[in-house]
Amino acid sequence: MSGSISQLVLQAITHVDWVGSIAVVLLMVAITMVGHRINHPIL
Repeated sequence: MSGSISQLVLQAITHVDWVGSIAVVLLMVAITMVGHRINHPIL
């Protein structure tokens, strides 16, 4: 029982790490776009 739980936890950690890395990239892109909007309101 504990073995399967640890496997599920490991899978969840790797899945969260993969999703988290994509979320961080999207967040950085969004912050960069917002920064450009603030620095260059015309664009």
